Amino acid sequence: MAAANKTKSKSRALSIPIPGPGRKSLYREEYGDQAFKLCLLGATDEELADFFNVAVSTVYLWKVEHPAFSEATIAGKVKADAEVAHSLYRSATGHEMTLEKVVKQGDKFEAVRYKTFVPADPNAAYKWLLNRRRRDWSDKQVHEYSGSLLHIHSIELVPPKQSGGKIDVHLGSPE
Repeated sequence: MAAANKTKSKSRALSIPIPGPGRKSLYREEYGDQAFKLCLLGATDEELADFFNVAVSTVYLWKVEHPAFSEATIAGKVKADAEVAHSLYRSATGHEMTLEKVVKQGDKFEAVRYKTFVPADPNAAYKWLLNRRRRDWSDKQVHEYSGSLLHIHSIELVPPKQSGGKIDVHLGSPE
């Protein structure tokens, strides 16, 4: 018995790491850059999982275990959202832009740059205001009623013989 106890304590003293359950992670360092670029394109966590050929729960786990991956997805999504918001704002308010047109001058073609004004898009303005000022711009209307409803306690049907061939309905008094 004493020999068995010595063996156990001896193996503890060696501190041999025992591998945990499961397989090695599929995560690679380059996944952070790829996730950033995909998020710039508007990818969701589900789409990231499809791209990396893993379950969505694995993407969530990678965000916890690999801070660089988490930061890359957040940065990509924030930058993409900011770009779209800026573009929507410019569409909503109208903006000036520089265009290039190719014109033929004699035997040569030359690119001529010019500025033009793109007018505001009312639909973009409405979407912007709907998201920024939902209470003021929502299509949903809230109706408030005051007072009380009349409760009908009884309905009396008068047979057709007494009403000249018609069915009359007499509503009883709520009192």
